[in-house]
Amino acid sequence: FLEQQAYRIGISMEDFASLALKCKGTPPRIAARCSVFAKTDLIHLQQKGAPLDAMLYALCESVARMVASLKKGTFQEPVYFVGGVAANPAVAKSLNAMISARNGHPVEVIIPEDYLHMESLGSALLSIGKTSQGVMLSGTDAKQRHFEMPKLEVVAPTGRSKDGQRIEEQCVGYLGVDVGSTSTKAVIMDESGTRLLGKNYLMTAGRPVEAVRQVFRNLLRDGADKVKIAGVGVTGSGRYLVGGFTGADLIKNEITAQTRAAAEMDPEADIIEIGGQDSKLVIKRNGVVVDYHMNKACAAGREASLTSWPR
Repeated sequence: FLEQQAYRIGISMEDFASLALKCKGTPPRIAARCSVFAKTDLIHLQQKGAPLDAMLYALCESVARMVASLKKGTFQEPVYFVGGVAANPAVAKSLNAMISARNGHPVEVIIPEDYLHMESLGSALLSIGKTSQGVMLSGTDAKQRHFEMPKLEVVAPTGRSKDGQRIEEQCVGYLGVDVGSTSTKAVIMDESGTRLLGKNYLMTAGRPVEAVRQVFRNLLRDGADKVKIAGVGVTGSGRYLVGGFTGADLIKNEITAQTRAAAEMDPEADIIEIGGQDSKLVIKRNGVVVDYHMNKACAAGREASLTSWPR
């Protein structure tokens, strides 16, 4: 889990620990009962502009809190900390604090020299004096291991602009920005709202403000300086943070923004949206939203799970 967060933010595990140890004061609390909830809490903190060192230490603290919850009462000393995570001094510091609070006096976990190989050493010691027997595993028919997916129908793209398409003429337009937990997008529409002048898309990488700045740089590279912006609308999980940064005229939730965009294509279309931290179903009748459902308690069916599978 810690490696996934470091990868998503774009830092190494070595930098993860050193940055986390720079945290001063009380870090924010991140859910420890489930890595999915922890990731959700972290993204919400990022979208609010929380300091990076505080968020990283809060992650280490959530891991230590979860470990401490596995044991009732006081810990028998000495306490050894083994495994790959023992290489992270910020987690060790958090464990020291958790166990000290539980035992009622200062306790410092012991990290042995061979902390990476303790399980292997234990297995070898347990096998001394014991004989082994081969175990035959039955094979599986190749046809039972595969299934065929039906052919998918490819729908022609509806967009009339590509990232990098230049804006050649002076004009008036409107800027829309979507700051999501995973990706950040921006588009410029013409004054009539019927033509897409330019667009850009990139990964948020845990830095919503910097992501928006980079999107704006990319749009300027493509000629956005020729557009007189008449209004700015912002949506997405980072809308309030970035709305103030951009001086947005309109800040709306994702369901409202998606419904308005879909209505432009088909007023009767229902909407299924798979987001980074939640998935939504929006049901419309006569162009009006009559019901919606959101999945936010489990990673299944969200970008959080879809992007983890290839890795």
